[in-house]
Amino acid sequence: MSRSPCLIEQEDRYDDGIFRIGRKHGFLPQRSPLVRLPDPFGPVQSLLDDMPVWLDVETGRKGVLGTPGLIAERVAQLPNLVDDVSRVVTASQTRLLNDREASRLVQALFRGYGFLTSAYLLESAHHGTQAGGAYGKARNVLPAALAQPLVMAADALGMPPWLDYHHSYSLGNFVHRDSTLHGEDLWHWKNLEMACRFSGTSDETGFIMLHVQINQHTAALLGAFQDVLRDAQLGGESENPAGPWQRLLRALEHINRSRREMWRASRPERYNDFRVFIMGITGNEALFGPGVVYQGVKKFGEKPMQFRGQTGAQDDIVPACDILLGIDDTYPTNDLTDYLRDLRQYRPPVVQKWFEDVRKDRDAVELDKFVASEPSVALIAAACVEQITLFRIGHWQFVQKYILSHTRHATATGGTPITSWLPNQIDACFARMDQLLKYADPSKLSASERRWHANMSQRTHERRRILAEQRALLENPAFDPREIYARNAGHEDVAIAG
Repeated sequence: MSRSPCLIEQEDRYDDGIFRIGRKHGFLPQRSPLVRLPDPFGPVQSLLDDMPVWLDVETGRKGVLGTPGLIAERVAQLPNLVDDVSRVVTASQTRLLNDREASRLVQALFRGYGFLTSAYLLESAHHGTQAGGAYGKARNVLPAALAQPLVMAADALGMPPWLDYHHSYSLGNFVHRDSTLHGEDLWHWKNLEMACRFSGTSDETGFIMLHVQINQHTAALLGAFQDVLRDAQLGGESENPAGPWQRLLRALEHINRSRREMWRASRPERYNDFRVFIMGITGNEALFGPGVVYQGVKKFGEKPMQFRGQTGAQDDIVPACDILLGIDDTYPTNDLTDYLRDLRQYRPPVVQKWFEDVRKDRDAVELDKFVASEPSVALIAAACVEQITLFRIGHWQFVQKYILSHTRHATATGGTPITSWLPNQIDACFARMDQLLKYADPSKLSASERRWHANMSQRTHERRRILAEQRALLENPAFDPREIYARNAGHEDVAIAG
């Protein structure tokens, strides 16, 4: 049967010079990020080099962020290199330089100025942290020497002018310690270092580089996306209609296996060492007041601005699966769902475009109708949703151990409410599981498939019970985080990690 290709198979549509989204690179950059800024940005790079709280943990040698107020002194000495940033941006837009090299430099400038911005504004909140984990006040006026170059680089990338996940803290911030390794060894968090850092500890590096490790599996994931949509477009005429779904499930299992290494990569009790530096403005009025004034940026008119902070919720894996697997359609109508959709605007435009086209492809091939007509496929699709559920439940357990046990700051780095945000998404996963398990009519399944169906149904029931008990405990403002976590008995993510 002849067919026109699905949109997301046409990978040249999703190439912005930094990312090329598809079955070769997945969601990772198509080239490793620049490690250091070249001349004439030496003063910026010098401050980035000196900046971490710890330059050497073992010897106790501290950097700029280790001394209260020192970052303000160093920023006051920083020249305003906005004209130099403008020349780089112009070169990237007019192709006076190799466009991919210029794009990488714009990205590295955005990363560097984003790090300096967060460090400058949130250093006082870090040093003002009180017993019990309540953060101090942040600065809320950004000097022109940081504000103007940051906004210029952000505009060139189509991004909000704040430290982000894709270009700055995670996917645009990795360095291979040994680039001669291959496969999973190359992308393992132990083989990754950060180009820019806040705390300078191994816990910070492990925490954020683990996100990069997870994304090594997205090439296989997006290849499966394309295959699933192509097969549905052909009406399941392939020899094995379940094949693409099995590949999708395997990719998600690999992703969850990598995600669980967080328990080894970064100690929960050390998360607060760097968490405050990745806070955003939105939802954090307790830190920033009405917002941040970007000095010298005409389009903002010296008015306080608000932007969401860097967060793992800006990663692309789960929201992409939400769209393909139909979880998106089961979200309740509430403010938490609105926050979820708002976070999608904090991704590179090319990623946002890809998301839109996944939905268009899904609707065009009538994917849900196809899944509903194939009980065995519906069963595997339910298993895929179960993997997304496990991803979110694992993240929810991270919140309990890494955050709730060490601070009562009620807002996540992305500006969402910490105790209700993830449960809202988990509810949507449960709802979609119910639909898919209904499509997977046990009377039309093999004996082994019926056992699989029964086991998934039972696990979903148990997870619902656990979440309900945790919510009941959270209704008490003086909740004990240990009691919340204890309700995970039998389903502890760290136990699965081994």
